[in-house]
Order: sequence, then structure tokens, then C-alpha cells
Amino acid sequence: MMLVFQRFAHLLYWSLLFVLVHVLDFVGKARLILCSIFCDRQTLDECADNLSNKMKTKPNAATVPPQHIAFHLDDRRYINEAFVRSLVRHCAKTGIGRVTFSDSWSQLARTASTTAKNGTPFFDGTIYNDCANGDHFVTAKKRTATEELNRNGGVSAEVAVRRLAHDEGRAAIVRACQKLSSCQLPVTTAQLMSTVLATDSVDGKQPPPDFFVRVGGTAFWRSVTLGAHTPLAIRTTEFHCVDGFSSDRMLSDREFDALLDQFSTRNRRFGR
Repeated sequence: MMLVFQRFAHLLYWSLLFVLVHVLDFVGKARLILCSIFCDRQTLDECADNLSNKMKTKPNAATVPPQHIAFHLDDRRYINEAFVRSLVRHCAKTGIGRVTFSDSWSQLARTASTTAKNGTPFFDGTIYNDCANGDHFVTAKKRTATEELNRNGGVSAEVAVRRLAHDEGRAAIVRACQKLSSCQLPVTTAQLMSTVLATDSVDGKQPPPDFFVRVGGTAFWRSVTLGAHTPLAIRTTEFHCVDGFSSDRMLSDREFDALLDQFSTRNRRFGR
């Protein structure tokens, strides 16, 4: 009997809430209609502005970009140098110092050592180098700071870029186990975690990704898309999935700002 009363109360609550929402919406529209009939143009504009302001959500706080962003390209259309460079250019403008790329076929990792060698122009004022510590987009050293800022549109930054194979996370765990297997003393959990994190980064000090953006592909649970990172490296990472973008050659400013908005408006319950 109590179960019947609980279900009835639950149904009544949601029914009243549904009616209340529609009544408030009707009252707001009726107020606007009455203003249009009995008020002048200025008063009508004020009523419309007040109604639109009430319907809008509160503005978000200032967007704080992530320090390290990771992109996993699960759609072959976006695996090209033009799209990768556009992502790095946006990161340089925003102040993101580290970018990690991966794809489900390891195409970016295979082409990292054969593309854009020895100073291929990236965009005005910037040179692309293939360094031992990963791909780097560094500002040109030959121009003065004023010339760089003028040619670069006010951007003068250095972005460290890594391209990982689709199974790099598993390889990092294997390297950590091989390193710890030579120890005579028992291995602790803290030692295992620190070793895995050290082998997962280039220099052992690279921070894990703050934001992981997966582009294209099927659902997360239907394909292996996190193999480029170890579970320890992404334990506090925010995830976001995008079906695609308007162009597979260049990411627009609006689309990149939308990605940063997703990061800034996240509801972080765990992590750092």
C-alpha cells in the first residue's frame, strides 16, 4: 500500500511541476503580448529584454584554459597536417603549453618523424621542428619581439606537441614493469604508479592531460580510444566527445572556443 502511495505522490509532484513550468511560460508570453498592445515601443523593448535576460542562464566565469590538452582523432578525415596545425595554432593563441595527439591507426605517430622537418613554416612568425623530445612548434628566434607580435597577430608562444601511437599506454606499462622487474626489493603501489607516470611522459615531468577531446568515431564503450594513455595519466582528466567539425582542414575560432567552454563549465567532483 505504501508503494502505491509513493508512486502516486511521485506522479503528482512531477505533474504539478510540469503544469507550473508551462503556466510561468504562458504568463511571460502574455505579459509581452499585453505590453505590445498597451505600451509604447520603448517599454516593449524593455519587457523583451527583461524576459530574455530571465530565460538566459547566468554567464560563466572567465574561461581558464587547460595546461595540457589531448586530442584523439577517431575519424580519418581529420588525420592531416592542416587540421593538426590549426589545433596547435589555437592552443598557442590561448596559452595552452602542451598538446598530445593520437589516433586509432597510429598514423600521426608514424608520420611525426617524416613531416615538417628543419623549419617548415607553421604560421607567421613560427617554425615547426621535429625534436628529440617530441614535436615542437616554437616561435622564430631571428625576428624581433615586435616583428613577431605584428606578424603573429599578437601571439608569441611555444607549444610542446606529442604524437602517440594508439597502444602507447600499454607500451608505457610494459616498460615500467620491465624496469621494476630488476629490483630486488618488493615493489610498492606508489613506486609502481610513479614509474608508470615517468615512463608515460617524455621527460618524466610532463603533467597529465587536463582535457581529453575525442573527435568522431563510435561510442567510448564500443572502441578502444584511450590506449595512447595509461589509466594513471588520465585519472583526473576531463573527457569530451565531438562528432565532427565544420571543416576537416581547419578548426574555426568559434568551435575551439566551444571546446574551452566545455572545459570551463565542467562539474568536477573528483581530481586535483
